[in-house]
Amino acid sequence: MKKYFIIKKDCVACNGCLKNCPVGAIGGLAKEGYEIDQQKCIHCGKCKSVCKFHAIIEE
Repeated sequence: MKKYFIIKKDCVACNGCLKNCPVGAIGGLAKEGYEIDQQKCIHCGKCKSVCKFHAIIEE
């Protein structure tokens, strides 16, 4: 199963992933970059597809 991660140095906290996550798995402080809660994530990939800054990777 794929896991999605946010590269904090590339995250500009635009809220695109945060608003599009259907299960609310993305959180954190905007100034520090967001994180994906792997326990909540359903691995749908919506976060990665909306990230204009390529700050989300899948492994």
